[in-house]
Amino acid sequence: MSDSEVDRSSISIKRARESSIEEEEVGRALKIDPKDQVNIITQLQKDHFSEGQTWCLISKNWFTRWKQYCSRLGSPEQDA
Repeated sequence: MSDSEVDRSSISIKRARESSIEEEEVGRALKIDPKDQVNIITQLQKDHFSEGQTWCLISKNWFTRWKQYCSRLGSPEQDA
């Protein structure tokens, strides 16, 4: 490996580390309580499509399992 390749490699590693740190910070900032997640999605389900909005299509099976998962995480038994 030439010196320039080593330099680029170390820069790439540094950028990857910085990116990873930024993603972790964003992840911490976006953590929402599971019960709140369900409330947000339930409210969004009542909304109607509007021109210019972006919505994602997911399977009903995935949605049902996610809702059950969030309900278990938000249950008082988890706090005990």
